[in-house]
Amino acid sequence: MDIELLRPKDSPRIIDLVAQAGIDVTPWTTNEDGTACKVPASNPKYCYEWCFRDFKSKVVVLNIWFDELYVDNTQISQRLNLRLIADTDQDPNRRRRAATMDSAIRVASLGGWTIRAIIMAGKDRKDGKQEAKARMLDSQPWIVDSYSEDTGECHLVRNENDVKPKPVQTAPWTRKELRASVEAYLEIRTAEMQGNRINKAAVYRQLEERFDRTGKAFEFRMQNISHVLSLMGREWVDGLKPASNVGPTNASIIEELIYELEGNSAPPVAAFEEKIRASLKKGIKSPPEGNQSPGTSSSPVTQFVRDPAVVAWVLNVAQKNCECCKQKAPFEKDDGSPFLEVHHVLRLADGGPDVISNAVALCPNCHRELHYGVNRAKLTERLYESIKRLEKPTGPS
Repeated sequence: MDIELLRPKDSPRIIDLVAQAGIDVTPWTTNEDGTACKVPASNPKYCYEWCFRDFKSKVVVLNIWFDELYVDNTQISQRLNLRLIADTDQDPNRRRRAATMDSAIRVASLGGWTIRAIIMAGKDRKDGKQEAKARMLDSQPWIVDSYSEDTGECHLVRNENDVKPKPVQTAPWTRKELRASVEAYLEIRTAEMQGNRINKAAVYRQLEERFDRTGKAFEFRMQNISHVLSLMGREWVDGLKPASNVGPTNASIIEELIYELEGNSAPPVAAFEEKIRASLKKGIKSPPEGNQSPGTSSSPVTQFVRDPAVVAWVLNVAQKNCECCKQKAPFEKDDGSPFLEVHHVLRLADGGPDVISNAVALCPNCHRELHYGVNRAKLTERLYESIKRLEKPTGPS
């Protein structure tokens, strides 16, 4: 089929297309506060949504963009990852709509649902998003060809041959696939720290050729690696914004592989932090019992051999004040000395040198923020600008 035949030319109302797909639009006549809606077609509770569902008839209608359609083995397809948008978008309304559409696709992937698509064409806005100018209800149903429980990536296919959809089963990521992803990620990061530009898309294609996954799947997985590095207080690759939809199991494996490939070891933190995040997301309804006799675990730890003279020099220059916030040390130790911590601006674990031009004295709050804070990159730049002795390293040689 010529994909151009799906390019919409008219602009019918969303409510009419949803009704045409077989979904009851009676609820559109009522506002969110329960009052009657004078213009149901413009009911904001419904008209701006990205998908529509009827649980009785098991019909779901998805809004998809014409410009993102492509032909794959003669099939018209589209790849989406709504979970990624739900986790990372700045707009809370977009996050909610993306989460709803992700849930709808996931349920539909299990089988038994009819999927209809409203094809939209539009123009780019100044904020980088698209605005629909034309739309049409595709006459053919669609099917979920694949859906990843790990990442949320899905592959939708136009069902031109009326093939009966089968429940989708996506194989979990193997350790070999995760290791290859982490290895490639660390190579990208090292190269970029040295000032070399890397074609990330080419890296994804190389991984795609080695494994039975798409390049897009590897890109999403690398955003998960960025998330794990952020939990570890480490630097992540610019352009691979952390995506938290990784789960405790994969987070633990990714952290372990990072240390393994770097030849280091440290107490694990990623899986524990992911479990905390999952509990907060689920909601804590009652106080947990905890553990009256918590167990212990031991693991080897890699420690860098630091020069005490560097630490002493930096603390002496700081003169009892944090070199970031400029405030006095929060308290004194038993010996009367101010409590400040020496921080390497380019971390030793990331190849930074143990020299005074890479070290600053910080209060505990600033130290933690420079490791884990959302504004740590801005704070780091401020340190370079305000402290003359600091030099930006070129990265490991």
